[in-house]
Amino acid sequence: MGTIDVPAFIDFITAKTGVEKVSYVGHSEGTTQMFMGLSLMPGYYKAKVNVFAAMAPPVFIRSITSPATLKEAKHWRLIQKVVEKYHLYNFVKLPTQWQKGIVELCDLIPSFCQLLAKSDFLLPAVDNMTRAKVMLANFPSGSGYRNTVFYGQCVASGGLFRKFDLGTKEANMAKYGQ
Repeated sequence: MGTIDVPAFIDFITAKTGVEKVSYVGHSEGTTQMFMGLSLMPGYYKAKVNVFAAMAPPVFIRSITSPATLKEAKHWRLIQKVVEKYHLYNFVKLPTQWQKGIVELCDLIPSFCQLLAKSDFLLPAVDNMTRAKVMLANFPSGSGYRNTVFYGQCVASGGLFRKFDLGTKEANMAKYGQ
């Protein structure tokens, strides 16, 4: 994403607006994409980006304590096989009706909303319950399965930030030359 998707967005913006450089504000995965792009295409990004603000960058994630994330990290190869077998490429995107239903349940049963918001699956550190309904209406927002697998690989490697592991030495060598 840092070598294809982000440059495509930047090139589109600069072509449409006529500006030479853009300012990039990334949050969470958006910072991961930029860090990867900066490391692999430094000349491109130096020429096209004047400032990069990284908010909540999940790049060094060796301190993860979430049981679900740790389990995912341990079994990322198995998860990848099942996802590819059943073509489950978009993870965890709730249909709109589910999101609307969750919001209504939060209105009707505030304790239900609090339970969901504070569960390990969502946001164990939620301290603003008036915003929990908004967060629950947009969470999970969905992600491509390779993003999920990538973060699992980072956790499994002891927190190293590196390229996506394609699963075999041969595939990695063919793609990355290493």
